[in-house]
Amino acid sequence: MELEIFDTETGTLEEFDSKLKALEDDEEIFTPSPPTSPPPQPIKPMKKKRELSAERKEQLKEQLRKGRAKSLEVRKRKKQLKEIEKLKKLEEEEKIIYESIKKKKARETDKDDLLKQIEELKNKLKERELKPEKEKPPPKKEEKPQSAPPKPKKEIKEEPPKPQPKAENKPLSARQKARLMKGF
Repeated sequence: MELEIFDTETGTLEEFDSKLKALEDDEEIFTPSPPTSPPPQPIKPMKKKRELSAERKEQLKEQLRKGRAKSLEVRKRKKQLKEIEKLKKLEEEEKIIYESIKKKKARETDKDDLLKQIEELKNKLKERELKPEKEKPPPKKEEKPQSAPPKPKKEIKEEPPKPQPKAENKPLSARQKARLMKGF
């Protein structure tokens, strides 16, 4: 048998007495006490709206019309500003792209010019190798009359320049090509 403790906040004195009598009679009570909920709040009656005069209604309509016109004007102005900003941004991006392409083309033309110069120099070297050098007589110096007789000069035989052995035209390896092209 369970004993329930009397709660003064939720229960009443009559419930307590009935439970006490049931315990004395050894009767069990299985009916729980209903939970007490706060009493429902009364519904407030709706107040009647005060009717506006015709002048006041016209005034409010006019204000609403002006407000809508003003907001439309502001939205249009902001839209135009956004379009202008977008166009400026696009122009800046196009300018950057144009300058980049211009620099790239300039580098390509510089490379082409350098390659042409290299080819010309190679051709000149080949021509020199193919044509034997003609010995040119040394330039004659004009002798000024001197008071003392000139001393006899010893003749020095100049040896003709030794021909350099021709380099065999072997194909260049990839590493050698990379070294040659590194500066371009």
